[in-house]
Amino acid sequence: MILASLKFSPSSTWLAWLVWIAIAACAGGICIFVGLLLETLAEKEWFPTFANFKLWKSLKRCGEIGVLIGVFLEIVSTGVFAIRGEIEIRQIRADAAKHDPHNLPIQSVSAYAQIEFRPLEPMNNEFNGVVKLEMGRASEISPANWDKWGTTEELSDNVTRGNDGNGIFGYDLYFGGYWGDKPHSLFNNPNSLTPDDVDAIALILPIHCEILRGRLEMTLTTLNGSVKKDFTIPAQTSFISVITSIETNGMFVPFDFPSNSPKK
Repeated sequence: MILASLKFSPSSTWLAWLVWIAIAACAGGICIFVGLLLETLAEKEWFPTFANFKLWKSLKRCGEIGVLIGVFLEIVSTGVFAIRGEIEIRQIRADAAKHDPHNLPIQSVSAYAQIEFRPLEPMNNEFNGVVKLEMGRASEISPANWDKWGTTEELSDNVTRGNDGNGIFGYDLYFGGYWGDKPHSLFNNPNSLTPDDVDAIALILPIHCEILRGRLEMTLTTLNGSVKKDFTIPAQTSFISVITSIETNGMFVPFDFPSNSPKK
């Protein structure tokens, strides 16, 4: 009951309670002081009369009761303040969590990916075509659930890193840039994914290939700030033209597509 009243009471109500609790604490202190004073005064060895003896014994008893009452009031007031303080700390933490960019929906994405691969079908020196970056929860990475992911699709600004003469190519891919003064990507977040939700990424390339190595760095922007995330793209053969990276226990692994998965 105390927790409920303190948690949901308006600030003006709490101020009124604060006054009464402070009064109770002061009263408890006074009771302790007076009680100890009476006990001390009653501790004497000689009394002029028997009636005087009984009077001081009664006052000593009253002093003991006063001390007990004072201690009780002090305990209650201290407990109420402690409970109120804990509630306020929890409320502050909850408010901070609500405004933490890690827990807010992603509004825009900028990313840079670097991959080295061996084509498994004919290709030109230029990496032409639309490259799509998808991100979301690893538990929803199956093709049937990809509509729940956040996606950014764009004509990436591709930079050839070279061909080693053995059929191995390297490309840099940029997402979330600009062509002139116009945004270069369109981010779609149908399920209000937050940065902390994102533990898997997928790149849909315009070619079927064998990935030798790669990495991706991205900045996820929310209403209250940005969060940076890095992914290692492990060696894999693309599923049709899809390559993936899933973060699990500090390691990055590709998604193991079932043999009967539909084309993306």
